[in-house]
Amino acid sequence: MENRLTSGCGHFRGAGHGVSAYTGNNPGKKSALGQFRAAAESGKFQAGPVLLVESLDRLSREAEIPAMHLSISIVMAGVDVVTLSNKQVYSAKAGLTVVMYALMDTSRANN
Repeated sequence: MENRLTSGCGHFRGAGHGVSAYTGNNPGKKSALGQFRAAAESGKFQAGPVLLVESLDRLSREAEIPAMHLSISIVMAGVDVVTLSNKQVYSAKAGLTVVMYALMDTSRANN
């Protein structure tokens, strides 16, 4: 994973900087996150993309189920999500323990 993060790094630039995760609008089609997710779902990225976030609760401030749906949809599009706060890698190969960590990390947005 570290090699993927440090070599050949590309950057995705989308519109919608500053779209609030609190309102649930940040994964919309006009936001950078929404455009990133759409690009991943369409296969635009050649190598396995990595999305770096401070913590999963920063992706969405919605209730746990919609927030987890967003995270899971990103991961299922082939993106590994890496959280900087706990250095956790969330991928489609994640086991139950990692999924439980994801739920706990996501739930902090509402507590």
